[in-house]
Amino acid sequence: MEDLLKIAKDLGCGLKLEPFTPVGRGADEEILSQDAYFEQFMLALKLAKEMNVPLKSTYSSGFDPKCIFCAGDGEMFCVLPNGKISTCSRVTKDDDLLASTFIVGKVLDEKVEANPVQVESLRHLNVMFYDQCEDCFAKWYCMGGCHNTRLLNNGVMPENHCILEKAFLWTNLIKAVDSN
Repeated sequence: MEDLLKIAKDLGCGLKLEPFTPVGRGADEEILSQDAYFEQFMLALKLAKEMNVPLKSTYSSGFDPKCIFCAGDGEMFCVLPNGKISTCSRVTKDDDLLASTFIVGKVLDEKVEANPVQVESLRHLNVMFYDQCEDCFAKWYCMGGCHNTRLLNNGVMPENHCILEKAFLWTNLIKAVDSN
């Protein structure tokens, strides 16, 4: 992370660092544990402040309560090289496991076609509909996590996601209290 911060500093830009997400060919890889990621990110955060480099993570999103993790619920779209439209930036091919969920239309020569029923079905991808999150104190902070990850895990976020979200939330709460 330190090397990436140096590159960002040299380029005059900010940086967003995320933990490894096990998808595709990397689904069976454990590159960096959630504890190691959290520890390294906290060190990088201190260094980023010293270097005056903006540093973010999805896990340190702030205290604005929200119920939707990302715009993959039909609020945004990506046009794929083949002209198809995906609402999830992780679903980029027809043979992706969740293609039938997130590929909602296509761009044609004269028009854009999208399946409104399919787009509307994505609206339930938010923390208000997840039983797993019902009693979680961090649910409005983490917003239920990545739709893609959740759906690939039978509708449940992996425990390491929840652990990271709670660790970041507690750290940010403590900082907020200490600064007052």
